[in-house]
Amino acid sequence: MKRISVLLLALLMALACASALAETAADQGYTVKTGVSYDDSWGITVANVIYKDGQVFKILIDTVRPDGGLSSKEKFDDYGIKRVSSIGKEWWEQVTSFEAWVEGNDLTTLNLDDTGHDLDAVTGATINLSYYVAALNNAEAGVTEVNGYTVKTGTSYSTPWGLTIANVICKGDEVFKILVDTERPDGGVSSKEKYDSYGIKGVSSMGKEWWEQVVSFEDWARTNDVNTLVLDETGHDTDALTGATIAVSYYVDAVKDALSK
Repeated sequence: MKRISVLLLALLMALACASALAETAADQGYTVKTGVSYDDSWGITVANVIYKDGQVFKILIDTVRPDGGLSSKEKFDDYGIKRVSSIGKEWWEQVTSFEAWVEGNDLTTLNLDDTGHDLDAVTGATINLSYYVAALNNAEAGVTEVNGYTVKTGTSYSTPWGLTIANVICKGDEVFKILVDTERPDGGVSSKEKYDSYGIKGVSSMGKEWWEQVVSFEDWARTNDVNTLVLDETGHDTDALTGATIAVSYYVDAVKDALSK
């Protein structure tokens, strides 16, 4: 009888763990609205408006050029406008500042000139914001298709790491680009926006920061079926296919969620 009780207790604990692991973004009160815009020169802009319990929790914006490759945010300091910026900030820094402004303000109060620049200098960005404003407005309207591109957005959730968002951008019938990012439960800048200050490069067996490993995973997932990826019990890529040594299970789940829609 005692052995049966021990086995029953173990089974109940396993079921409890499985239930916790199955927890979704919705279970935690998260919803995500996605919108897109397009420009022939700058490509597709994707805006995610993340809500937590009905309130705007985080804005994530990124752009991908028509020729593909790294997104504007993934280029970080290589984007190349810091040296000519009147405020001495790179694209990703200005967009992150704009996101933070939008999180706490009514977008309709933003005063843009006819070239899309912030006349009142309230956003901390001197770049053209019109494409990002259009994508945000389209997120509210549910517009996820533009100029032959379609964006599917998926999510997953982990108690320590928070919300993972995967945007699968398709051009026609082909996957054009995948964008993955995570947002901690306490908010603030996202994992990708932390850039080189995330802090795992020094302890990484491959000497790469979080964003570098996630970009490598994105590239792999763009041309491969994520269902074929073999993960160990801790969520790591056992066959070293993705170029990432971090746990990728959360990103796999978010991509699967996106593709299921």
